[in-house]
Amino acid sequence: MPATRKRTALSKELQVRVFRRDRWMCRWCGRPVVFPPAMRMLDRLVRLSGYDGALAYHDPRWRRDRAPLLDHLGAVVDHHEAFARGGAHDESNFVTSCNKCNARKNSSAVAEFTEKSPLRLVKGKYGEPTDWDGFSTVFVVLARTNEDDLTDGERGWLDALGRDDPRARLRRRIARDTDGQLRLVAPERRALVELIGTMLPSPVSGTTTLIGGDPGEVVVVVGEDVTEVMQFEVEWVSEHEPATFGTLVAAFKPDAEPAPIAAAIAQARARRVSTYRWCPTCRSVQPPEWMMDEQCMSCFERAGGVF
Repeated sequence: MPATRKRTALSKELQVRVFRRDRWMCRWCGRPVVFPPAMRMLDRLVRLSGYDGALAYHDPRWRRDRAPLLDHLGAVVDHHEAFARGGAHDESNFVTSCNKCNARKNSSAVAEFTEKSPLRLVKGKYGEPTDWDGFSTVFVVLARTNEDDLTDGERGWLDALGRDDPRARLRRRIARDTDGQLRLVAPERRALVELIGTMLPSPVSGTTTLIGGDPGEVVVVVGEDVTEVMQFEVEWVSEHEPATFGTLVAAFKPDAEPAPIAAAIAQARARRVSTYRWCPTCRSVQPPEWMMDEQCMSCFERAGGVF
């Protein structure tokens, strides 16, 4: 008789990583999710102001009559492949879900659930949100104003959320990095941006967050106080959505000499290229994010694979 698998409790740090990775958006319906402790903080803030009327911000059981936002959009970590169907109980199989989709999917197979409830993306004039955080920043700000009254659970969430997420930070910078932004920076910083652009492999995209190479090889963030040189990397935030992040190689003050920056760029580029893999089918060298089962994605798809 096979051993019964056990589901261990998810740490707050892991849950925050999943929420941030998925940009606080439900994997199944595409709606923005809400961080439940933030709603409790808002309820507490209103009560402390002297208001004694009825509120429907937070309820421990997320009852619709007492907390309609959480009943529908409360943030939950769900198994992509249902645990009951053999899905792994680890971060690679965890996705962000709203409370409603989590209940509706239950132990259904992914194909079965998506057929019944296909993803219908909301069409927005200005694209998808890049800075939505589920009101988690509201929670952090309010929690830090009165830490003495926090429960142990709230302290745990504050600690988990207070840890900076460099990948999310870089994604936000890239999303905001427009051609018009360069006109707003100081002349000295603009000159540094232009100089670094000549050091990067072509083509070079971005303004103050520069990405060199196609596919990307190096990321350089030219900030006001520090210039960061990173190895370009990619992670898949969903099955068909890659996101850029970088692994820090070196950081420099604004008055750094060009030679050490150029050396760091060369080092970041060498590290990136060393991760490329050989596709034996088409005999091409591809970055790791474009490989599937020892084949590049193009060959994998032509062979009938699904990704």
